Amino acid sequence: MVDIANTADCIVSHHEIGLDPAIGLCPRRISMRGVDDTRGEFHTVINSKDYREAADGVWFATRQIIQEDARKAGTRRNVLSAEELHGGGM
Repeated sequence: MVDIANTADCIVSHHEIGLDPAIGLCPRRISMRGVDDTRGEFHTVINSKDYREAADGVWFATRQIIQEDARKAGTRRNVLSAEELHGGGM
């Protein structure tokens, strides 16, 4: 777990990133906390799933589940994004 706090002039004040050495240190989970004018305090979590190896030792998630809680807006948003990953030569 990588923990980054107080990121200067950014609206995100705290990051937690869960890296997985089994898939080339790609993040499995990213958590961000911060404050902005529209949402007030917010907490966004990105959970990455279904990894595929695109090239030797290079991994990408083919699915992410994004959840955001925003206190000022009084909302809880769940976003599911599915992408198909295709390998190819460069």
